[in-house]
Amino acid sequence: SHPFVLVLPRLLGRDRCQHLSLLDVGAGDGAMGKRLIRWASGRGWKWQVTNLDINPMSLALNPKGTNVAGSALELPFTDSCFDIVIASQMTHHLNTEKEIRHHFREAWRVARQGVLLCDLHRNLLLYELVRLGTWLLRFPAPLRQDGLTSVRRGFRLPEWKALAREAGIREAKVWLYFGTRIILQSKKQLEVACSDGCVPVAPSH
Repeated sequence: SHPFVLVLPRLLGRDRCQHLSLLDVGAGDGAMGKRLIRWASGRGWKWQVTNLDINPMSLALNPKGTNVAGSALELPFTDSCFDIVIASQMTHHLNTEKEIRHHFREAWRVARQGVLLCDLHRNLLLYELVRLGTWLLRFPAPLRQDGLTSVRRGFRLPEWKALAREAGIREAKVWLYFGTRIILQSKKQLEVACSDGCVPVAPSH
């Protein structure tokens, strides 16, 4: 959660961080949202997090959360519905550049103030760190392989810059976080009021 608590106050300003609605895309069991809410509460801020994941079984692990089952490629929400859309290490699970562009475009569409997306940075050093670390910790072989596969499916800066531009995300800033993660952030210039209280809507098809 550290990249998000580091960047959001800088991206929006502390005043705008006092009350935020966030959509966590690919939230899994909602652990990220819980950490963000606790962190904000400790500063006297009120953050509301909606967890979206394609797997209802993952969401069921967080019965007290605000959970919506759905796809990152077709978010079941109206335009400009959340202040901020976030995603952590879910983009590399998408299969094609077309899907990634669609994921970026959908995140931008439902965001009122901006987006903050984070994933793995594909590089040899991180690959070797994961390989050695999982071996020293005696992780099961399938888990070790899954970690290495995730790094191989990670991204480089030019790739995310091009995908963000093609997805229509204006003035996107793409940068490295401690060399291990790649972050995409962008702030919208205009804010549009959400008329329906961000109630999930049925997919268009």
